[in-house]
Amino acid sequence: MKNRMLRRILFVVAMSGIPALSMAQEQVSPAEVGNRALIQAPSLTMAQLSDLVAPIALYPDALLSQVLVASTYPLEVVQAQQWVRRNELLQGQKLMDEARKQPWDASVQGLVAFPDALSTLNEDIQWTTELGNAFLAQESDVMVAVQRLRTQAQAAGRLASNEQQTVSAVAEEGRTVIEIVPADPEVIYVPQYDPYYVWGSPAWGAYPSLSYGYGYGYGPGINVGFWFGGWSWGLGWGWGPNWYGGSVYVNSAFFRHCGYNYGHHGGYDGGGHGGYNGGYNGDDMAVAKTGSTTRATVGESRTRTVGVPARIAVAPRRRGPR
Repeated sequence: MKNRMLRRILFVVAMSGIPALSMAQEQVSPAEVGNRALIQAPSLTMAQLSDLVAPIALYPDALLSQVLVASTYPLEVVQAQQWVRRNELLQGQKLMDEARKQPWDASVQGLVAFPDALSTLNEDIQWTTELGNAFLAQESDVMVAVQRLRTQAQAAGRLASNEQQTVSAVAEEGRTVIEIVPADPEVIYVPQYDPYYVWGSPAWGAYPSLSYGYGYGYGPGINVGFWFGGWSWGLGWGWGPNWYGGSVYVNSAFFRHCGYNYGHHGGYDGGGHGGYNGGYNGDDMAVAKTGSTTRATVGESRTRTVGVPARIAVAPRRRGPR
């Protein structure tokens, strides 16, 4: 387990462009390296978190939850993208069956059906790693940041119900949250938007340097039943937000139907695989809650490093920030 932690840290260092030689010059154990990573990971402010989650904050609730979980497995996200490119001829249930055989977390396996979302996570793996680290360390804060961005987008007229999605303000437990669900539970659209168009200038420093479409649009519709053996989004996705608890839950019925073994790929006890603090543990609906008092320690698998209806046509994508 300690060696896996070291490999994750070395992977992040390598993708960040930091020479690995400097690490090799000093003989340290994986535990010591992990301790340093934990110590050097200050909490992000709400403004920093807002900029960090902006590229995915307007995803449908369930897909957003899945992407957040997948971001805690950056190496597997890279492997999945490479695997998809090598298996371009596979489609539908056959593609999903083969992806399920890969040694990745279920959240990553399921993303092969959403190439736009998977591609976004691969475009800047340093951002993906930072997103995953923030989700591990400040899960409830990340969920709050998403809601703040949605509220701002709705107030600016950039977020509203249309043919692709239904946007609702739901009041409960003394607060109101904005939910985004597919207009048709059988077809999912992954939004593509420019954060500058939606929110204007970044809240803190800069938006992640990704390729953004001009304005607000959508990728091709994804027929859920075609990719997931007749499953409907309306039956409940594998992941979902618990907005009022500041966490993400998983739906065991989805995992049973699709043949995912979440206990092997993460689970509440880590499952020896790594990633986010939560997962299917046999309950009908398990809440994946990470609190500041339950952060992973060295040697464990969960590491901390730190509107107006949108246009349907998407213009050529550009890289941000401006």
